[in-house]
Amino acid sequence: MPVLASSEINKGNIKAEIRNGVTKINVETAIRQKYEKGLNAKDVPFAQRLVREEVKNLIDNYFEIRGNALELASLLSNDSNLQPS
Repeated sequence: MPVLASSEINKGNIKAEIRNGVTKINVETAIRQKYEKGLNAKDVPFAQRLVREEVKNLIDNYFEIRGNALELASLLSNDSNLQPS
């Protein structure tokens, strides 16, 4: 299973990477950094809000996948590992 960090993928190549077999994109670092920023302010609700905003930003602006579940599924539909047995 090919795995990449979000920082390793050019924004314009995400769909191509999925077509080429990437099945997991790690976003932990981007999210953790936002959480740590909130914790540095000693404010857990603020940290949680920053994480929520970063996840929304990744979905809407970086991956551009909001509302595109069917499109993403079609990219994966040729993957023999996803076919029912």
